Amino acid sequence: MNVLLRVAISMFVCSVAIAEDAPKDTTMLQGTWVLSHGVFSGKTLKQQFLKEGVGDLQITFSDDIMTMSGGGSPDHTYQFTLDPATDPKSMQIVTIETRGKAPKGAKLRCIYKIDGNELILCMPADSSVDPPKEFNAPEGSRLTFLVLARDTATTAVAAKPIADGGAKALQFANQAVAALEAERLSMEAGAKAGHVSKTRIDELRSELFDARLILLRLQGDEAGIAMLLQGEIKLEKARFERLKELTSQGYVGGEKLRGGELRLLSVQQQHALHEKDQAKADEVLRRAFEIEQQHLQRLESLSSHGVANRSVIARHKLRIARLLADRQVEPVECH
Repeated sequence: MNVLLRVAISMFVCSVAIAEDAPKDTTMLQGTWVLSHGVFSGKTLKQQFLKEGVGDLQITFSDDIMTMSGGGSPDHTYQFTLDPATDPKSMQIVTIETRGKAPKGAKLRCIYKIDGNELILCMPADSSVDPPKEFNAPEGSRLTFLVLARDTATTAVAAKPIADGGAKALQFANQAVAALEAERLSMEAGAKAGHVSKTRIDELRSELFDARLILLRLQGDEAGIAMLLQGEIKLEKARFERLKELTSQGYVGGEKLRGGELRLLSVQQQHALHEKDQAKADEVLRRAFEIEQQHLQRLESLSSHGVANRSVIARHKLRIARLLADRQVEPVECH
């Protein structure tokens, strides 16, 4: 193998390793970091905060959003992008909201280093200051040098789901929620003009709930999950009551009513499992099994008269099999 080929292969391997560092570092950053030591232009920050009687600085990373809070200032929010190919590794932050401290969209180039539960940052005061080349903030530099420790008390719950699910999964879930929310608002406007059916809006709202639940689970937000499930139970109960009334008046058929009850039971089961109430979850699952079993018997009766398709029955049996697989319930005779 000639020298040029060896160099090319070496460069390719290194570039792949560097490219893989960005998502890895993004995942490692997720959570809250609290100031251990800091210097701005030669002056120690912690002494300044103590003198002014304000709280310590902390930085929270959530997906690709960085929020700086404490230090006697309002929260500052940025979108960040990592570039592990530089030495030291660099981070570009773009202003989202700094309460007038910097214009929206302003860009700053920082350098960073992650060492286990320690994060080291060095950043310029504003875009007029040259990006730092080393981890130092001497007098007159208008650079900020920060050493932060991971806040394990607040990060422990969120960090594991994000690490397990991946930063990309979190990004996709955020995008899905935003897109579905925009579609819901558009559909509701169309419904007022009579262009979109209430049924379609209900279907979209269910999709939005599922997306929000996935997002909260990726974030490890247990309180948020509980609140979302409780709110959805109330909505599904109201929807089911409305369907019962419409069914009694002959406006909708029994199939929609069955679907409405199954949707309510599904949310109730998720809430019971979240609250670790296995008895309630089993009770809800048994009710869902009874509904599906009754419908199967009806389909088989129709099939004997040549009305129902055998493939429809097969698909319905698969739904019942899924219920049995989710949790062992005592099955009644199933043909």
